[in-house]
Amino acid sequence: YPRGVEVDSSGNVFIVSGWQGTILKVATDGTTTTVSGPVGNCADAAGCTIGIDSHDNLYVPYRYGAQRIAPNGTVTDISVVMPGDDEYGIYVYGVTVDNLDNVYVSGNLGHVIRRVTPDGGVTTVAGTYNTIGYTGDGGPATSAKLNYPGAIGTDLGGNIYFATNDGSCGCGVVRRVERPLAPAEVGATGAVGATGPSGLV
Repeated sequence: YPRGVEVDSSGNVFIVSGWQGTILKVATDGTTTTVSGPVGNCADAAGCTIGIDSHDNLYVPYRYGAQRIAPNGTVTDISVVMPGDDEYGIYVYGVTVDNLDNVYVSGNLGHVIRRVTPDGGVTTVAGTYNTIGYTGDGGPATSAKLNYPGAIGTDLGGNIYFATNDGSCGCGVVRRVERPLAPAEVGATGAVGATGPSGLV
């Protein structure tokens, strides 16, 4: 039951194995080793995604945040819980990292996308916490409603893509959030339509 897959800067492939409850590293020479376990929330999430930053730290969904696994094996918990969250937080199913090393997580039960900056700041960039729905396309992402977001990724422009369903027919869809902005970046080139601390959904 392979779940998330990622590749580091050296071409090593990391595979989350839901059945084995481990993360497997396949080196460029084909050698397979176990990196870490357990695999947190990926064990029961077919749509799980993992991320790697510019320092080859691996990020895996874990409870109400993520675990960062350094190349030397050191594991650090990354919390994405914010004031006002209930005891269950948002329950993360997907993690991705952009080219500025911002970490984004999809909160499957909290119905939000959150960002963790390299200095540890946590912000909701899409969705309304604990409010399920499928509305807000074309408007500010933080006013939109999301429906159990799962797998997540970013492109080179910093736009976020996440898997979800439309809430009516149960059809799977991918939604996009325009590049989330820091307050000082509002109006920056390429931030079409962005009017606040996050872009449009």
